[in-house]
Amino acid sequence: MDRKHLVERDTEETITEDELTVLLESKDTIRAYIGFEPSGPVHLGTWLSIFKLLDVQKAGFTPVVLLADLHAYKNSKGELAWLEAMAEYWEAVFRALGLKDAEYILGSEFQTTSDYQDDLERLKSEVTVNRAVRALGDVADDSESATISQIEYPLMQALDIEYLDVDLALGGTDQRKIHMLARDELPRIGFSSPTALHFGLLPALTGTGEKMSTSKPETMFPLHAPEETVRSRIQGAFLDPELTIAENPILEIGDRFIFKRGETLHIQTEYVDRKYTDTEQIHAEMQNWASDSDDGETIHPQDVKTGIADWLVAELKPVREMVKDCPEILQPIEEM
Repeated sequence: MDRKHLVERDTEETITEDELTVLLESKDTIRAYIGFEPSGPVHLGTWLSIFKLLDVQKAGFTPVVLLADLHAYKNSKGELAWLEAMAEYWEAVFRALGLKDAEYILGSEFQTTSDYQDDLERLKSEVTVNRAVRALGDVADDSESATISQIEYPLMQALDIEYLDVDLALGGTDQRKIHMLARDELPRIGFSSPTALHFGLLPALTGTGEKMSTSKPETMFPLHAPEETVRSRIQGAFLDPELTIAENPILEIGDRFIFKRGETLHIQTEYVDRKYTDTEQIHAEMQNWASDSDDGETIHPQDVKTGIADWLVAELKPVREMVKDCPEILQPIEEM
């Protein structure tokens, strides 16, 4: 697999393709980053970001993880001391899942410097309130009633790209407006326009079309969760053979976590023992079961859930072992 394909695997857009090609051809050391508010447990949706950081690392990039404690504070997610403790938990989970060689940077370590604050003032003088609120829209619960500190959020995120000295900004599709603001506005204060790459978000386990949210436990599960919690959430998740793969969170997990990475899913239950290499085959066999068709193999949706749960439990074992060895890492989670 060539480097560009690896970087763009399971993504929706690159802004721009030509810029990424130039980066790959002209730079020996390429830095790619994703920023996270460490304001809740690392959950299933976050795992997609970890996979993407591992992809760019395999492609020879230096992965940079911004643990944005000051962003979270401005977004009313908690006090700084608690957020710093949460950042340690986030880093521990990321490392347990294989991202050991990334650079982990705490936002408040550089965002409170005089140089950063001076540049933030310069950026604020260039960006209108309407543009900042629009950029905030996909990452805030209610951007229309945003506070002044929340309106600063997308401007800081744009400035982070310069201060982290990164070449490629990664993120879910909810980050697109902020990255476009960075591309448009950073050159106005003398900085480069960053290249950006976006991947689709994972739908909530409830199948309601919303994002996974730590405030709604039924929509996700923390990656450090006990095995029984993982199995319970997956068995209780939405799965309808009559709907598309994209409308079924269980099939999306299989497609994006397993099959798009060239792995095989072994479903082994009391009733089935088969291996799969693509989601379409599972979907077709579930539809055969739902229609009581004699046209090929069938599989019950609960067996699919069991197979997905087995895979998740096995893959997340390093996180559970890390928590077992270092239980104090969960103290800030318990304080939530």
